[in-house]
Amino acid sequence: MVSWNSLSLSTSRRSHRRHSISDDHLPASPRMAIATSGKSNDQMIAMISSAGRDAFAGAMSGAFARTVTAPIERVKLILQLQGSNNSTNNVNNKLSANPTTAWSVARHIYQTEGIWAFWRGNLQNVIRAAGQAALNFALMDQYKQLALSLAGGNAKTTQQQQRRSNFIVSFVAGGLAGGTVTTVLYPTEFLRTRLALDLGHSGRQYRGMWDVATQIFRSDGIRGVYKGYGISLVGSVVYRLLYLGGYDAMKNEWQFWQAQPGSGVSMNWTERMFLAQFVSLSAGTICYPIDSVRRRMMMQAGKPLQEQLYHNSLQCFQHVWKNEGARGFFLGFGPNVFRSIGGALALVAYDGFKAMLASN
Repeated sequence: MVSWNSLSLSTSRRSHRRHSISDDHLPASPRMAIATSGKSNDQMIAMISSAGRDAFAGAMSGAFARTVTAPIERVKLILQLQGSNNSTNNVNNKLSANPTTAWSVARHIYQTEGIWAFWRGNLQNVIRAAGQAALNFALMDQYKQLALSLAGGNAKTTQQQQRRSNFIVSFVAGGLAGGTVTTVLYPTEFLRTRLALDLGHSGRQYRGMWDVATQIFRSDGIRGVYKGYGISLVGSVVYRLLYLGGYDAMKNEWQFWQAQPGSGVSMNWTERMFLAQFVSLSAGTICYPIDSVRRRMMMQAGKPLQEQLYHNSLQCFQHVWKNEGARGFFLGFGPNVFRSIGGALALVAYDGFKAMLASN
């Protein structure tokens, strides 16, 4: 005869066995789901952390490079738009030297507005440049990872094929990043250009960035701050393709030829600066005519239709070529050569800030 106590003990043991089944006894599917979920969360956290580091490093490098080259940028803008009779406040009439040179523009700004005028609007400019660089570098890396994952690879993929794939992906990712950032930040670039061309202490058209936006919105609406967007999008895609994509692709190729992959040998800072300067100057030279046209299109916003010199970017190209020749597309190119140093500094500074953040 079984006692009540022995029956209770047997029941308790069976209950204990049911409730003490470890994860090792779970069916394969639940275990896989738990492992996959943990792996996905880790990958998501790592991706967000990597994107955050890229964005911060990009913002720091962009702010640094833009502050250093702010005086050159303002002189370049004034020279670049001297051929357009729609320039704000009649720029040509305010510059006494003829022909206008970089030195005469710089002297005019210093004599009429003082030394700090070269950094007029620099706070907004640094904020814009930091945001632009952060997005460019972060998106560049994200687009690159996405493209590489889509391109894939298998056991039969040779090293040469992988190199070729990485080379192409670098350019594609750079172009996509440029197009995305231009679309998002174009209004700030537009407002900065209008403010930079507003010269002198008296008789200014605008009191600041907000005043520019208010007047353009009042006259043209939201379309006003996107004047010249089409040609800007083309120019930005081409420029970033060559600038970001070119630097990344050539850096990888340089490292491949300098040392075998996996050897731990990387480029020194002198080599990085040399390569970055070459890429920055090449991209700026190739895309400069497009940049000149988009700046001229920007300057027409807020003017009545009958006073606008160009109806679209193609007509602007034709007008400049007919009336000014090839020189018209390269007005202000001299200062732009020096400005390319800022572009090179941004690339090298990004590598430095990114390495520093990764080590910490």
